[in-house]
Amino acid sequence: MSSIVRKSPLPRYYQLKEIMREKIGSGEWKPGDLIPSERELGEQYGISRMTARQAITELVNEGLFLPRTGQGYFCQPPQNYSAVDQSDWFYGGYAGARPASWLQSYFGPDDSRR
Repeated sequence: MSSIVRKSPLPRYYQLKEIMREKIGSGEWKPGDLIPSERELGEQYGISRMTARQAITELVNEGLFLPRTGQGYFCQPPQNYSAVDQSDWFYGGYAGARPASWLQSYFGPDDSRR
């Protein structure tokens, strides 16, 4: 898919998202490359800037693009996160600890404020 099909049952933002995935997969956009702006994508594919923004935002959420304020969006290398990595991030490095263990270290084991 290299163009947006207006009569397709797929939403236009989804079609653009797949086009951008293809550009990354084919190597046309490499990690560190600046992607075209929302306005440029809109003009290139005949869609609104907000449609382009929705596609970009979803790819940012998936970890394929990195936003930099005032500069634009950059391709990122694929990230492979495991459940352990996510729990380590969530508990701030306390993977394997009970979630309330940081409270005990702060208040102490016999603190009456609990």
